[in-house]
Amino acid sequence: MKKNNLNLTTTIALVAFLCFFGCSNAFVNGQLQLKYLSLSDPVKQNQTCERHIEVLYKRNSSTEFTPDDRVILDKLGLNRKDRIKVFHEYLNFYGDTCVSNKYFSNIYGRSQNRAEMVKRNIRYPVEVEALYSITTMLFKGSVIVSPVLINQQTGKVCNFNRNDIDIVYKIYKEWLTKMEKRNFSKLSWPLENGNYKWLGEDAVDDIESLLKQSL
Repeated sequence: MKKNNLNLTTTIALVAFLCFFGCSNAFVNGQLQLKYLSLSDPVKQNQTCERHIEVLYKRNSSTEFTPDDRVILDKLGLNRKDRIKVFHEYLNFYGDTCVSNKYFSNIYGRSQNRAEMVKRNIRYPVEVEALYSITTMLFKGSVIVSPVLINQQTGKVCNFNRNDIDIVYKIYKEWLTKMEKRNFSKLSWPLENGNYKWLGEDAVDDIESLLKQSL
């Protein structure tokens, strides 16, 4: 019995260690330099850790309803330069493979896609949450895509595929550089004409028609 208790204690300690240090390069290397974003406290679920990205802002009380990131950032009244900094901060979460427990309201993703995610138990890591959060901020209103990346060549969900996520992060970084050169005056779709898409992206013929004119 003592041996079993020792093994259980060791397992719990290992999970806690991984939650805090093993999942995220951003948490270890980037958190202190982030001005607008942070990570939530990890929650242990079935010997894995779950957490999500939070926008730093002062709440009126501990019981205040926390709005989604887009609403918070709008309330902060950031200028274009600072909004671009937020995009860069999201990219700091590259490498965070902890499962995200971020809740997105029903204005994010089409209802049939949300149902599909539940039916197939599709999850996504914090690093994909970060890319999705950037993407949501490009839309004028409701967001038609869901936080599920698909490799169009294989037709498979690739949220946890290291090679695929490395490529998508490279695409987003190059897109961000291109947008900065034009001062975000005309937004383009980050995954345009590429091998990757977000679930729900093909629901419209011209997804750029749903985007803001500028940041």
